Amino acid sequence: MIKHFKSLADIERHFNYGWDCREHIESLRWKDGLFSPYTGLKNVKQIGFYDTYVCLDTGRSFSSLTGTIFANSKVKLLHWFQVMWLNWQHPELSSAEISRQVGINQKTVWSMLKKINAAEKQI
Repeated sequence: MIKHFKSLADIERHFNYGWDCREHIESLRWKDGLFSPYTGLKNVKQIGFYDTYVCLDTGRSFSSLTGTIFANSKVKLLHWFQVMWLNWQHPELSSAEISRQVGINQKTVWSMLKKINAAEKQI
């Protein structure tokens, strides 16, 4: 889980490649084994090189990001992890301050925080 890191630098060192972030998401999402986000069944097959699967019941492809707040986002997963960590560790920080610390646009951070907070309410 991302909450156990002590700083943004720790997160950056641990997740220095996009693959590292995706592997972390997979380990959290599919800790009981890979399943289709469409059917909830394990009738799936890996296609392609990495992180691309197909549901054999529906024929639809998916990845570890399908159906998450990260799906279809142009923001790097590392930035998502950094924004989430800052939001959890320092909830008093504004989107402008988080933007300065992570190095991405304030409006982007504001949108990310909305998605993060909505997802937390669903848990």
